[in-house]
Amino acid sequence: MNKAVAFAPGHISGFFQPLIDKTNVDKTGSRGAGVCISHGATTTVCLEKDNEQHLDIIVNGKNGDFTVTQKAIKLLLGDRQFNVTVNVCLDLPVGQGFGMSAASALSSSLALTKILGKPQKNAVQAAHQAEVEHHTGLGDVATSAIGGFEIREKPGIPPFGKIHKIDEDSPLLLGLFPGSISTRDVLTNTNKIDAISRIGKECTNSAIKNPMVNTIFHYSYYFTKKTNLASDQLRLILQKINETDQASMCMLGHSLFAKGKLHRIKKQIPSSVTIIETDVDNLGARVLNSPSNF
Repeated sequence: MNKAVAFAPGHISGFFQPLIDKTNVDKTGSRGAGVCISHGATTTVCLEKDNEQHLDIIVNGKNGDFTVTQKAIKLLLGDRQFNVTVNVCLDLPVGQGFGMSAASALSSSLALTKILGKPQKNAVQAAHQAEVEHHTGLGDVATSAIGGFEIREKPGIPPFGKIHKIDEDSPLLLGLFPGSISTRDVLTNTNKIDAISRIGKECTNSAIKNPMVNTIFHYSYYFTKKTNLASDQLRLILQKINETDQASMCMLGHSLFAKGKLHRIKKQIPSSVTIIETDVDNLGARVLNSPSNF
């Protein structure tokens, strides 16, 4: 048996402009900006030669289809006959705007490519294609791969995507509100996407002119207000926090991310909201050990 372990940071998008290329999924993605966080997905992949292909995916102790991770793994395996066990540990819930779907797919793909002796770019490509196909994200994989605060000037993955990375060590605060937002529902709604795209383009073009962390937070909050994606409760809390610090909605989730005096920010958040302190992950997705290759 061969085994490898990999980690991919979660990614929060503050604003985005969806851009779909129907001829090349590697060019599909989003322009926008966000940040990679130290909470993410740690995946152990075990691989055995077999007479058929069998894939078993376990996420936080539960078996399931987990279609995005499954698709990424199958893209890398092709028709080769292996018994593959993928054990994923997610630090945050899916569907709250923390890029856990992408982190799961990317960390799983990275571990598998390490065992198979394939380059990291193959893992990024497989995870990105799986995300786009299942409408669970557009820019999370490309950014989780490199880490840091980032501004995505061109959509897609290398060599097509272009990302301005900003290393930052400030702690961040996450607020998880009850309920969730379906990324799939938003990304497949033509009317919503048209409005989001228009505002996201404006924010991205402005942020590129002044690529700083404060700029990313400023236009993230602007994007939140203009798109009306936030609930009334989240909108009011963000308004209070931004009087003294910086905060915005995680796209797309019923959650917020904030920077500043964390003790002061916490006082603005009701007890019904789960608060998590995290850090910026500046390293990006990586293999955590070195297995023997086939």
